[in-house]
Amino acid sequence: MHLEVAFLPDGVNVTVSEARVCGVSTTGAVRATPEGIGLNFHPLVENQDFSSSMECLLGKPFSASGNFNFDGQIKGQGQPQDLVRSLQGPLELELKDGRIYREGIVFKILAFLNLMDLLEKDRRGRPRGEMDFKTIQARGELESGKLLVRELTMDASAMQLVSQGELDWVNQKIDLIVAVAPLKKVDWIGQRTPIVDYILEGTLVSIPVRVHGDWNDPKVIPLDPSLIGSELVGIMKRTLKLPFKLVQPLVKDLKKTGEKSSDDPNKE
Repeated sequence: MHLEVAFLPDGVNVTVSEARVCGVSTTGAVRATPEGIGLNFHPLVENQDFSSSMECLLGKPFSASGNFNFDGQIKGQGQPQDLVRSLQGPLELELKDGRIYREGIVFKILAFLNLMDLLEKDRRGRPRGEMDFKTIQARGELESGKLLVRELTMDASAMQLVSQGELDWVNQKIDLIVAVAPLKKVDWIGQRTPIVDYILEGTLVSIPVRVHGDWNDPKVIPLDPSLIGSELVGIMKRTLKLPFKLVQPLVKDLKKTGEKSSDDPNKE
């Protein structure tokens, strides 16, 4: 870290001209006065190893790897106890040529949808618990202690994924709408017509779900396609680049009982 500190009559100014935190360049400025703390930082990453940076930041292994680029502008103003909620600014992430692993949210969604056949197989034909991808791209912004995910896409050999929603950093909550479009034949929910039939007709099936709750153990629930907003549909059109059909997932237990889950947003 290289910084310059200026002691002024009404406070202290700190200008950070060079700093790296877990591989992330973090230049910017901080001003501290009796009225509170103001900050303005520019985090930047170019072609760094994602898993090592995240493990350094979080203090534990992360469920994805690859090379990543990151760019953002983070501003905030307030008393120390309120500073996190005051943070705001745009953020963009691009992750290339990586892998995701079983403990991640993506695999929780695949298990819920009975799409584990999308995973790579070992010599005995059993899922390895990992999947490679070409790119993961995300853009959003910080606002009132939350990361608002405006657009998140994943391009993998086995599927395409798009998402929108929010991550609440203060309360450690997650609320995302996710649509999964498998790109190969799978043992689909309820043994319905194989998805490959739709692909051969030039139309992909896209299955929407909602992921919400504690971000360490979020719930996955089925979502009615009618609840998918036009903005997310627009992202899907740009990402999938093929005609697609939104299909409501059928959960086997609900199918047997004919009842809706208490977490089902369509229950009302």
